[in-house]
Amino acid sequence: MFTALLAAGMLAAGCDKSDDEKVAGDPYITVTPSSIDAGYEAEVFSLEVKSNNTWAISKTDSDGNPIDWVKCDRASGTGDLTLKVKVFANNTADARQATLTLFNDDIKAFIDVYQAGNPNPPVDPDPVIPDPGPDPQPSGLVLDFDFTRTDLGWPTSKSVDWHTLKNCDSGAAVDNGGTATENPHRRAQVTYTIDGTGYDFTIADPDEAAAHNIYLSSEKGVYTGTLRYFGLPAISGKKLVKVEMVQNASTKDPSTFSRLVGIATGIITATGDVSTINYVSGGENQNQATNGETYTYTLTGTEANTVYWITATTNASIIKTLKLYYGE
Repeated sequence: MFTALLAAGMLAAGCDKSDDEKVAGDPYITVTPSSIDAGYEAEVFSLEVKSNNTWAISKTDSDGNPIDWVKCDRASGTGDLTLKVKVFANNTADARQATLTLFNDDIKAFIDVYQAGNPNPPVDPDPVIPDPGPDPQPSGLVLDFDFTRTDLGWPTSKSVDWHTLKNCDSGAAVDNGGTATENPHRRAQVTYTIDGTGYDFTIADPDEAAAHNIYLSSEKGVYTGTLRYFGLPAISGKKLVKVEMVQNASTKDPSTFSRLVGIATGIITATGDVSTINYVSGGENQNQATNGETYTYTLTGTEANTVYWITATTNASIIKTLKLYYGE
């Protein structure tokens, strides 16, 4: 009820301006519909977001605690778009409620989620996993990257002329070397600018790669694949402590293969055994058989000033958005 009253109060406050008065300098966020009434079985809902600015999403219960039984197809966004929300099956007899909050500083929009209880809950529902405690809180920097933007100027084809791209270390990073124009190990940099600051992403093929398979689709995101590497920005003096990734729909049927995607420490050769990819300690490699969900990696083995890589041992995945947390 408190959430509903708060949402109503903010709606009333927003009624002072008409749509014609909402301009880029006066941020607004609206969501239609503003509530979800779900049955006890799993269900996906489509909501229309309208905004003139960037925004992020939080998911909480009535006490303000994070929840995991509702998932969105993105962690953040820019402007107007369709937001997909998945409500997982309720295996208990109790109804449950949650609130999704879209926010940009003090500008917020709320989505109230109600899910009915299961009239025939499983006799042996999924065991309750003890809460390991709060995630480590990064000190210093959290970065949001949306790769579906149309203004990035990144390569949009695997046949891109790589020698036109930057070819340098990413920030304070030391990576595996090589050049952007010839084998072995082709490498280049692309920059994503946030509030006037450029953050370099490394795109790389291993030794003896036959084709460049990392490129950008403004509708879906960054294509990556087996033995293709997507290097994350290195920030001077800081280590990478958590990655939240929303993976978009693959062009292949996800039921026919597994996409085991993880955060790796380096690059191996095209003729190497993919089972030897060295994933970062503490990361949970994700079998991305379901598209459009958020995958979280809480890392414990990273070092400051270092590039870490998103890589897959099998087939392609498409990175839609990334939220990167850096700690001291």
